[in-house]
Amino acid sequence: MKWTPEQLLQLPTKDGFFLRGDNMSRVETFVAAAFAFLLTMVMVAGNEIPKSIAEFQLAVLNIPAFSVSALQIIWIWYEHAVWSRRYGLEDAWTIVLSGSLIVIVLTYVYPLKAMAAGFFSWISDGFFPSNMTVNSEDEIRFLFYFFSSGFFALALNLWAMHKLALARARQLQLTDWEIYQTKTQAMSWLVIMITSLLSILLTTILEGNTIAFAGIIYASFGITLTLLHSMRAKNAPSLQVIEKAIES
Repeated sequence: MKWTPEQLLQLPTKDGFFLRGDNMSRVETFVAAAFAFLLTMVMVAGNEIPKSIAEFQLAVLNIPAFSVSALQIIWIWYEHAVWSRRYGLEDAWTIVLSGSLIVIVLTYVYPLKAMAAGFFSWISDGFFPSNMTVNSEDEIRFLFYFFSSGFFALALNLWAMHKLALARARQLQLTDWEIYQTKTQAMSWLVIMITSLLSILLTTILEGNTIAFAGIIYASFGITLTLLHSMRAKNAPSLQVIEKAIES
């Protein structure tokens, strides 16, 4: 579907974007249902309701790992939902990329919780439990390789979705503001891809306790992404009255 200026002006707007996908498409509905299922896979108590105080206490100690895992899943779902609302695409590439996103997250949902539990166990000196036993440095490397490759695949997928939107700019009648912000989002996912590759490199070259820095590097997102968005904001086109931003 190629949008016309008249059709766009009838749409609601948010953050300078026309919401071309204001109504949930079949693709977005399917993705949302899949992410709801994913959240049940990282539930606090595991697969069963606690039957004793000891089991309940153990479940409570799993809350930090559950919270981190759940928040990351919600974050990924939200990014896909925002993309769907802004561009409203439902073509073959959208289906392929959305399906791939579900496969990636399904593949990495348990390692995600395991890594979160391992992190909290490490910083708490074992106070918070970790159900996964690591017996050697090679096993630690494997975990970091697996986790970082999954994060790279996730970022690559969402980068590709924003590149797809840019490729459909004429069809979608994207304004200059929308194009600029879409490029900014694509750059954000590129930064995450590069960070994942750096984590893989650190996993390869570091030894002993220093391997932990292969995971700590992900904390740099707070700096790198903030700097990127600050720099991009300085050169962003002015957000004019949105009707005037559409080329007739």
